[in-house]
Amino acid sequence: MASRLRYVRPAQEYCFGSSILQGQILANGSVRWEFGYNFQDDIVNEIKLDGEKLWVATAGRGLKYIDLQQRRIFSTASALHSQMDGM
Repeated sequence: MASRLRYVRPAQEYCFGSSILQGQILANGSVRWEFGYNFQDDIVNEIKLDGEKLWVATAGRGLKYIDLQQRRIFSTASALHSQMDGM
Protein backbone atom coordinates (compact mmCIF):
# COMPACT_ATOMS: atom_id res chain seq x y z
CA MET A 1 0.00 0.00 0.00
CA ALA A 2 1.00 3.68 -0.12
CA SER A 3 3.53 5.12 2.30
CA ARG A 4 4.49 8.65 3.31
CA LEU A 5 3.09 11.83 1.84
CA ARG A 6 5.51 13.69 -0.45
CA TYR A 7 5.68 17.18 -1.89
CA VAL A 8 7.52 18.22 -5.03
CA ARG A 9 8.11 21.65 -6.47
CA PRO A 10 8.22 21.18 -10.26
CA ALA A 11 10.66 23.32 -12.19
CA GLN A 12 9.61 25.41 -15.15
CA GLU A 13 11.69 27.53 -17.49
CA TYR A 14 14.93 28.84 -15.98
CA CYS A 15 14.57 26.37 -13.06
CA PHE A 16 11.82 28.37 -11.34
CA GLY A 17 8.71 26.64 -10.03
CA SER A 18 5.26 28.05 -9.43
CA SER A 19 3.44 24.82 -8.51
CA ILE A 20 3.64 22.17 -5.79
CA LEU A 21 2.47 18.60 -6.37
CA GLN A 22 1.18 16.35 -3.57
CA GLY A 23 1.36 12.58 -3.81
CA GLN A 24 2.22 9.31 -2.13
CA ILE A 25 5.09 6.90 -2.70
CA LEU A 26 3.70 3.45 -3.50
CA ALA A 27 5.19 0.12 -2.44
CA ASN A 28 6.73 -0.38 -5.91
CA GLY A 29 8.56 2.97 -5.65
CA SER A 30 6.35 4.89 -8.06
CA VAL A 31 4.41 7.99 -7.05
CA ARG A 32 0.65 8.43 -7.17
CA TRP A 33 0.07 12.16 -7.70
CA GLU A 34 -3.07 13.34 -5.90
CA PHE A 35 -3.28 17.10 -5.99
CA GLY A 36 -1.52 20.22 -7.26
CA TYR A 37 -1.23 23.76 -5.89
CA ASN A 38 -0.67 26.58 -8.40
CA PHE A 39 0.97 29.78 -7.18
CA GLN A 40 0.29 31.62 -10.47
CA ASP A 41 3.07 34.18 -11.07
CA ASP A 42 4.88 33.58 -7.75
CA ILE A 43 8.17 31.70 -7.68
CA VAL A 44 8.27 28.99 -5.01
CA ASN A 45 11.65 29.26 -3.28
CA GLU A 46 11.33 26.88 -0.33
CA ILE A 47 8.78 24.62 1.35
CA LYS A 48 8.61 23.27 4.91
CA LEU A 49 6.12 20.79 6.36
CA ASP A 50 4.78 21.69 9.82
CA GLY A 51 2.05 19.28 10.92
CA GLU A 52 -1.00 19.92 8.72
CA LYS A 53 0.50 23.08 7.19
CA LEU A 54 2.98 23.32 4.35
CA TRP A 55 4.80 26.68 4.57
CA VAL A 56 5.81 28.16 1.23
CA ALA A 57 8.33 30.99 0.77
CA THR A 58 7.69 32.78 -2.53
CA ALA A 59 9.30 35.55 -4.52
CA GLY A 60 6.38 37.69 -5.52
CA ARG A 61 3.82 37.65 -2.73
CA GLY A 62 5.85 36.65 0.34
CA LEU A 63 5.17 33.84 2.82
CA LYS A 64 2.12 31.59 2.32
CA TYR A 65 0.91 28.30 3.72
CA ILE A 66 -1.20 25.43 2.47
CA ASP A 67 -3.81 23.95 4.80
CA LEU A 68 -3.43 20.28 3.88
CA GLN A 69 -6.82 19.30 5.30
CA GLN A 70 -8.73 21.92 3.28
CA ARG A 71 -6.29 21.91 0.33
CA ARG A 72 -6.30 25.72 0.28
CA ILE A 73 -3.52 28.31 -0.02
CA PHE A 74 -3.50 31.12 2.54
CA SER A 75 -1.45 34.33 2.58
CA THR A 76 0.23 35.63 5.72
CA ALA A 77 0.50 39.24 6.83
CA SER A 78 2.87 41.34 4.76
CA ALA A 79 6.56 40.92 5.46
CA LEU A 80 9.26 43.55 5.10
CA HIS A 81 9.12 42.82 1.38
CA SER A 82 7.64 40.18 -0.90
CA GLN A 83 10.89 38.56 -2.06
CA MET A 84 11.23 35.60 0.33
CA ASP A 85 14.58 33.85 -0.29
CA GLY A 86 13.73 31.10 2.18
CA MET A 87 12.65 30.42 5.71
